[in-house]
Amino acid sequence: MTRRIILTIAAFVLSSMIYIINADDGRYTVHIVKWYEDLSTISGRYGVPEDVIIAVNNLQDNKIKTRQELLIPTSEKYWPAASASVPGAITDEEGTIAQEYADTLSPYPTTSIKFSLVMPLGRKDANSLDFYSGALMAVRALGGEGLDIEFNVRDLNDAGGFENGLEGNDFIIGPIQNGDMKRLLEKVDEQAVVVSPLDNRSGKVLGTGRRSFVQAAATADSQYGEAFVWAKEIFGDQDTVKYVIISSALDKAALNDAENMARTAGVSYSICKTGVQGEIENWEAVSNLPGSGHNAVILASNNEAVLNNALRNTDILALQGNVSVFALSRIRSYETIPVENLHKAGVRVLCPYYVNFDDGSTLDFIHRYRALFNTEPSQFAFQGYDLVYFMVKTYARYGRNWKYLITQDEAMEMLQTSFKLRRDSNGVLTNCGMKRVVYDTDCRVRLSK
Repeated sequence: MTRRIILTIAAFVLSSMIYIINADDGRYTVHIVKWYEDLSTISGRYGVPEDVIIAVNNLQDNKIKTRQELLIPTSEKYWPAASASVPGAITDEEGTIAQEYADTLSPYPTTSIKFSLVMPLGRKDANSLDFYSGALMAVRALGGEGLDIEFNVRDLNDAGGFENGLEGNDFIIGPIQNGDMKRLLEKVDEQAVVVSPLDNRSGKVLGTGRRSFVQAAATADSQYGEAFVWAKEIFGDQDTVKYVIISSALDKAALNDAENMARTAGVSYSICKTGVQGEIENWEAVSNLPGSGHNAVILASNNEAVLNNALRNTDILALQGNVSVFALSRIRSYETIPVENLHKAGVRVLCPYYVNFDDGSTLDFIHRYRALFNTEPSQFAFQGYDLVYFMVKTYARYGRNWKYLITQDEAMEMLQTSFKLRRDSNGVLTNCGMKRVVYDTDCRVRLSK
């Protein structure tokens, strides 16, 4: 028995024989090809595209031999740039290489996808159960489209440990709470694709440096960013348009986000302060008077009373006909802000989540959900459906290169969510997609493209 154990351990050590080249400062792992491996297997093991391995090792094609030694980059920053074919041409600009190299990557379409959902599924976790129900609806719909999906569910309340059995997933949709997400990240490989489904702060809190981390919920600053994108689409590069950010002394974080996004959008802007009552300070000095041009106003506040007062003032300014107001989705949820005030100013709202009940696909989903679960779908059911459908469809389209190629895609419109993944300053794939909701002056509410 002892001899068998020794032989087993020896076989395991030999099958896992990899080491870091000290002479190369740890830039590469040396992998010795086993008899049963091909380039696709090795690519999947390390999370490095075949194209990269071929370029780094100066291979002519994807053919390799048993016992051949291959250099595997230990980080994306050691991938060759698009024009390089040898390790000597590698630069150390984190993020730049992956973006440059994405132009040379090819999709690897697949019809076989494996993923796991990790959530608390006890009786008290109704939102998680709704999310799970929506996910099941998505898997059922995708199966009908010819995809072979292995869907595993791990319960955070499992006394045996939720992290067991998470190996080999194409992606993992993780827990709702950041504490549970941190636990998960500590258990899985750093190259594992982990999706934070609902918390819009998890990318900044947990995802720094993890280029396989996906934040599905749009951040506040990305909402401001899309507000400027929307305004530029409407007004173009007109010299007569002035951008005015209205904020307050209570909203330093919101103002900072709005200013950063204005600079990113490349627009000149002015700031007007207001409070919970009174007029908007400095408006006449920085804005276009009627007949002299247009004003694109961004409301940058998280304070209900400040937003209420700012909206009352912009209602009056909008009557002059040269003011367009842009706001974040939070403004729709405050009880003290009358809906009619949103209509008076014709406010354009950036919404990470918005269900259009006039859409045929939405009504079809509701009918199918009722038939299966004998209840109405909540917003979490919509979110579960949208996220799972998006992730599976994207992976089926691009295969293992999806996290690099997806950043080149336009927004994918789902039932409640718009998905447009872009890398933030921390390298995290963050959703910047928004539903553009317009409160028309004739009291209609509509979606705008």
